[in-house]
Amino acid sequence: MKHLPLLLPFLILTCQAAAADECSNWQSEHPAWLFCDDFESGSLSNWEDVNGITVSSGSGTYGAQLFYQNGSDGAGWMWKKALRPDNSNNDAQYVRWWQRWEPGFEWNNGSSGDQKLFMLQALEPQSGWGQTASWKIYVHLVGNEHGSQGVQINELYLDRFIWSGGSQWDGQWMGMQQNQNVYRYQTGKWECTEIEVVHNTPGSSNGRMRVWLNDTLAMNRSNIKLRDEGVSWNALQLNGWYGSPGVPKNQYSWIDQVVVSKERIGCSHAQSAPKNVQVQP
Repeated sequence: MKHLPLLLPFLILTCQAAAADECSNWQSEHPAWLFCDDFESGSLSNWEDVNGITVSSGSGTYGAQLFYQNGSDGAGWMWKKALRPDNSNNDAQYVRWWQRWEPGFEWNNGSSGDQKLFMLQALEPQSGWGQTASWKIYVHLVGNEHGSQGVQINELYLDRFIWSGGSQWDGQWMGMQQNQNVYRYQTGKWECTEIEVVHNTPGSSNGRMRVWLNDTLAMNRSNIKLRDEGVSWNALQLNGWYGSPGVPKNQYSWIDQVVVSKERIGCSHAQSAPKNVQVQP
């Protein structure tokens, strides 16, 4: 399992052991995949709007590091946009990634804490300065904010938002129910998360969302409305926001093997979970 000493904020790291390298030739080997990055290029050319990311030197394999600095509001972010054309079909789209939190990582336990992991956004238009998310899904861990709904600290929680046409925050928060199978992320181990979004017919409540944690179904929601317009989710933001009351100490999390697909991905495409990592000076 990956374990890294303190280095720079949100970092690309080299690895001693051979990694799964599942993104080699992914376009030909996995025609349903829309995006794959296991960071083996040692480059961030697949991402944009990167906040606080550098690349380490040395040989071996790579992964992304999020540095949560004591007293800050989080560990930065980066985007992958233009994942697919807009369409009104109620087809499915998936994202899967591996993540590890260092042993002793302190989860946000604030009364309104909002520890983000990813955001799935339907940007319109997909290029230029006029981009606005007509709808989006927040993938996050919450503190005690949703305690009344039974959601526990460091349990995955999804929320959805439909834009009303005003500012970027004007719209309707649709909410989500508690996961049907409660699973609290563990520290010191790699966790595999996959999310399915079946787009609803615009304006109708015939969408679906499912979540698998380490290939075990954790959430299955149907008959939901995600969008009012014919825009698929087409952008992915990896997000290290920690939120109020702020990061309690210097701590780290690592992400690897990010895949977006039109078909179920699963955790077994990788030869194994990401390997032990040693930072090269």
